[in-house]
Amino acid sequence: MNEETIIVQVRRQPGDWRLARYELAKISALKWGFVGGGLQRRSAWHVYGYVWCNEKIDGRVAHSCQHGPPPHHIKVCVTSKFNEKIWRRIVEIVGPKPLPRRSRKRKVLAARRRTKPDPSASHAGLS
Repeated sequence: MNEETIIVQVRRQPGDWRLARYELAKISALKWGFVGGGLQRRSAWHVYGYVWCNEKIDGRVAHSCQHGPPPHHIKVCVTSKFNEKIWRRIVEIVGPKPLPRRSRKRKVLAARRRTKPDPSASHAGLS
């Protein structure tokens, strides 16, 4: 199955009810992120990419074309819901889901604690 034949359901925000279908090959810059397109709302980690508003196969995406002559390059969200059959391919492209920010911070702090020299050990034996 090549990317021209893989159909992906996208939406503008992760929770938006409007869906549009695009060929996977027409979605550029796929990557994990937490800021949606349009209203730029923050969310949990989702896969985002960019499409041209006039290249959809069918459906609706939250975009009006009122801010200038079309076509527009718009940011869309690709969720695992409605894309279950091809989700493995999406993850192959974008890589594994990043850790939540708090978990990453904890891991960095734990690594620093492990590599930090013990101050009491450096003064041991000095009398």
